[in-house]
Amino acid sequence: MAALVQEGVLDDKKTVGYYLSELRGTAFEDATFRQVMDMRTGVSFTVDYDDPYSGIWQFSRACGWRLRTKDMKGPRTFTEYLRTLTKVAEHGEAFAYKIVDTEVMSWVMARVTGRSFA
Repeated sequence: MAALVQEGVLDDKKTVGYYLSELRGTAFEDATFRQVMDMRTGVSFTVDYDDPYSGIWQFSRACGWRLRTKDMKGPRTFTEYLRTLTKVAEHGEAFAYKIVDTEVMSWVMARVTGRSFA
């Protein structure tokens, strides 16, 4: 990501909403790309492996990484899941590793380069 910023392909001062119209109106909309790169978003995301409804498990099911039972409710896609997250703090403040930030970075990279992260 830093190389794309250095090359001028990405502007790290622009917001996620600028790069991903799908995330306008969400907790990510006003986070700058630099805040996402630095893992300093104020987006809610929980990692509690003992709670089947914590963020990590909901995210995993929405992405298809974990099986869903027929009675499970909730987001069925990555984008649907990201749209459920709330903003619980100002972006740019505390560092907290969140897999959703990493996924947003790869999505933006794919969008600006026209190539998948892989």
